[in-house]
Amino acid sequence: MGPIGAVLCGAVASGGLVARWETLLVLVLAAFVADPLWGALWALIADADWLLVLDSRRLPARGDVVLPVPYTTPGSPAQRFAVWLGRVRVWARKEFAPRLGGHAVSLVVIVPLLAVLSLILGPRAVTLSLAALGVTLGALLTRSPDGPPSPWLRALLEIGLPWLLGHGSLAPFTARSALAVLGYTITYGASLSLLNSMNRHTLFLLNGGQVAALSLLVLWQQPIAATMGGLLLLAQVAAQTHLNAAPARVAWYSRWTQPLMLVGMLVAALAVR
Repeated sequence: MGPIGAVLCGAVASGGLVARWETLLVLVLAAFVADPLWGALWALIADADWLLVLDSRRLPARGDVVLPVPYTTPGSPAQRFAVWLGRVRVWARKEFAPRLGGHAVSLVVIVPLLAVLSLILGPRAVTLSLAALGVTLGALLTRSPDGPPSPWLRALLEIGLPWLLGHGSLAPFTARSALAVLGYTITYGASLSLLNSMNRHTLFLLNGGQVAALSLLVLWQQPIAATMGGLLLLAQVAAQTHLNAAPARVAWYSRWTQPLMLVGMLVAALAVR
């Protein structure tokens, strides 16, 4: 579905989407924050091997010679610090710089740019950007050494937070908007999980997230939107009859159904504005 589509849906749900150049500028800035900048945070933090490279146990046994403070006695804290600093210098040159040096330089550029654009969009955007940073750090800290980051945190970064950013850039948040996007965030997280865990539980969440959103539309007396969303969901369920654990089949299902999910999300946004 994508962060830009989620930003647009959030803007629609806010009810503040009007044909003015100021609104267009806000949406362009919000889309730039949600997609390339938040996406870069995910790629540079959550997808990288920071925990492995920064493990202190990976320091080499021998390091560069670092001269301690004059008159330092052998075995003193200052002398031990000089030895440790020499080991860190070798580690930085041989481990950190080749593997994560480019990531660190990119973060030095991206984080200030993200801060400036978030400030331009307002305090709600600043809060959401801090949340996006927290989500990426959480994905880094919770990922297994040999596995990908959490698809549920990625779904929150690519659907939930961008929807709220699109909404919050134009109008105050509403409970209806937040509840609607929650269902589609669960759906998107389940679709990302299909490659890792193709089972009944994942399919239940994949369909259940949309069923929850449609139930809210019924509760809010939006029968036309609920009917349209139900038809889109039925098309996805029909495609699941051809779904199995083969990666090619899962990729086919994602390509075919994600546009349907995006249209369903837009229908829900129109209904809650």
